[in-house]
Amino acid sequence: PGAHMAMGYRHLQGHGTPKSCSTAALNYIEVARRVADVYSAGMPQAVELVRLGVDGRDKKAMSASEVSLFVEIAASGDANI
Repeated sequence: PGAHMAMGYRHLQGHGTPKSCSTAALNYIEVARRVADVYSAGMPQAVELVRLGVDGRDKKAMSASEVSLFVEIAASGDANI
């Protein structure tokens, strides 16, 4: 799906390709079709955890209780903290 997303964007913006909204839409529709196929069988299991918003500055070590709390929140799926 990543290549289709990239080609959709390139055609939408005209980056290295002729600018074409309809060609971009065809690429995006293919991505949507593939994503729908993945999620039609239910929520896929996470294969990788990614820490967002940490760029190496202002790092401080988290305590075991903080780590435990974040793991519990993540496991529950609650994004409203």
